[in-house]
Amino acid sequence: MRIFIFSLLPLLFLILTLSPQAFAQGQVSSEISPDEVRRLLDSNQMPRHQSVNTTGTPYLFEDFHDGVFELFNGRTTRQMPLRYNSNDQSLEFLDGDIAYSVDSNSVKSFEIYIDNATHKFKRGYEASRLSKNDFVQIIIDDNLKLFARHFTTYQRDVPVYNSATRHDVYQSDVAYYVQIGDNDLERIRSLRERRVMTHINSHRDEIDAFIRSREIDFSKAEDVKQLFIYYNSLLAESSAQ
Repeated sequence: MRIFIFSLLPLLFLILTLSPQAFAQGQVSSEISPDEVRRLLDSNQMPRHQSVNTTGTPYLFEDFHDGVFELFNGRTTRQMPLRYNSNDQSLEFLDGDIAYSVDSNSVKSFEIYIDNATHKFKRGYEASRLSKNDFVQIIIDDNLKLFARHFTTYQRDVPVYNSATRHDVYQSDVAYYVQIGDNDLERIRSLRERRVMTHINSHRDEIDAFIRSREIDFSKAEDVKQLFIYYNSLLAESSAQ
């Protein structure tokens, strides 16, 4: 019996020593690797460079950046280089030096990490000029939510001014939506003061002071974002009292 016990001691020591790593590996194994993505989903290899006679880009961020995406079956990928094609609402990833396009019908949401900021996108929302199949960027997720839908159109053989050549052109734009609580999403038809302020229903004195002190430019999405963040903080303070 003593011989048996002593023979188990090295094994027990090994288990205790490696248990954190073992747990970590167990967590990683539940995530989908790039190789598994290619096998599980309808992934097609993509060209790395576009035509020299093309103006603009279909990508929200031209370069690949680290990120993850979640499938509708609940599984999440490992962190891998991603980029979002807003022309055909698809997601692309790098496996080694090869880029692949993911069947967007399988992707529920994704995140891209750039300069310590997390850019979150999700499908399933519906509103004016927005279908449940479109990816929407979640800019603010609070009582007053702010979303952005990025989209790109593509035109072939567009004549170039004062030149005999023609270019293919990608033209990108963005539409903004707000949601108050659990209400339906509402489209902001344009970033103007009157249209933005219709979604702020209280704390007008504090809001007006904030607009003056920060010199808020309602035509700039970043300024509108900061205004909504401040408004949400006022709502949180009121509910806490």
